[in-house]
Amino acid sequence: MPLHRKLLILQREMSMKKSSYLESVLICFHEFLTASFSLCFHRSSVIMDLHYALKPAKTEEKTDHNNFHGKNQNRFLFAGLLMVGCSPKVGVNFTNPYPMLEPDDEVVVIERYAPAPENADKIGSIKVGDTGFTLEKNGTFEKVMNIIDSRSREVGGNVIKITDHRAPDFFSTVHRVNADLYHIDNIMDLKYNSSGVIVRTPWNVMNQSDRGSGYGVVQAVAENEPDWNWSISADVGYGRRLGKISTDLDASERALVKHLMSGVSYNLQTLYYINSKIGLGLRYNNLRLSNEEYGTLSFENGHSETGTLGMKIDLWYAGPVMSFRFPSDDGNSMAFIEYGLGLTGYSGKNSINGKYEKTIGTDVGYLFNAGYHLSVTEHLTAGVSVSLTFGSVRDFKYTDFNGNETTVNLEVENSENINTFSIGLGLRWLF
Repeated sequence: MPLHRKLLILQREMSMKKSSYLESVLICFHEFLTASFSLCFHRSSVIMDLHYALKPAKTEEKTDHNNFHGKNQNRFLFAGLLMVGCSPKVGVNFTNPYPMLEPDDEVVVIERYAPAPENADKIGSIKVGDTGFTLEKNGTFEKVMNIIDSRSREVGGNVIKITDHRAPDFFSTVHRVNADLYHIDNIMDLKYNSSGVIVRTPWNVMNQSDRGSGYGVVQAVAENEPDWNWSISADVGYGRRLGKISTDLDASERALVKHLMSGVSYNLQTLYYINSKIGLGLRYNNLRLSNEEYGTLSFENGHSETGTLGMKIDLWYAGPVMSFRFPSDDGNSMAFIEYGLGLTGYSGKNSINGKYEKTIGTDVGYLFNAGYHLSVTEHLTAGVSVSLTFGSVRDFKYTDFNGNETTVNLEVENSENINTFSIGLGLRWLF
């Protein structure tokens, strides 16, 4: 076989077939992850809410069980759905309650990014969010804060420290607020000597409208979003090419190809966040595969050379990406899902005794990435991510050892599979 033809076959990893069992499993896993993230982060409360709504209350009276499982069960179902649909979900954890506040007592709200109060007793925490069926009109910021204010007064809390505020977004139409509740004896010092503090009196809580006297609370908290809009990330780890090796190869060629199935993967990405959850940007993924073997190669003119044959292949993705962040309630961790549609490419280089042969091809492909990071500092996170890239190439530009260029066009059924899987560790800088 002519040298350039043999090396081209090797460079293309011996016409790896496009479909494989592993690839099909990973595609299904991709779909599962996408659905699971959306369900777990934004609708996980629905099942539990329905469970408790349908669970009958205990009673000392005897019950006709057959009748209960008929007409009365339907009533519970209807009532439960109404309760879940009408009001936000409220979760509380009060471990140190105080006596209820007097009607004219003031309550101080500390914004999310202002420090927690010093010399104050923590009463507990409260979470107000989306049940999955909460109506938009019942989940405005004013109504959510009124719920927190009311529950805080019941347990003697005169300081509300907001720890997380998620405005309506792609996944929910209501405001979701988490807060810690405190009691402090001398509220005047906190009121006049601290930044990021808003005072709520019973009057403005009970009488505010959408643009009323309490609207300043909405405005102040909404403006106090994270003090960063950009992120730059880098990951490095293990990557593998997906597909089957052609059965047309002999044993030595198959052995060579097996060494070109896995390698080092890395990526670089920059994002601009249009809000605290959604970012748009650019991403570059690369999987480097390489191998070296000592042997003799024969040229078409009868000349042969003996030496170390080096083979390097880069499978890459470059293009736009959309990112969805899912921060934890305490803000110390986040999960993310990212999608991209751009260019995928194949770049190969063979070398022996200082001579080179190149093969290059590009086409359209797409990327899926998911990961989980922990906060290292306020502006730096670290964690793990999993990436999948999908694409195939039909047209290649081939340059032989003498510098002669030719174009290689493959049939659709023989197009080069450049699907990849990678897992790695990385850092994200937020600024």
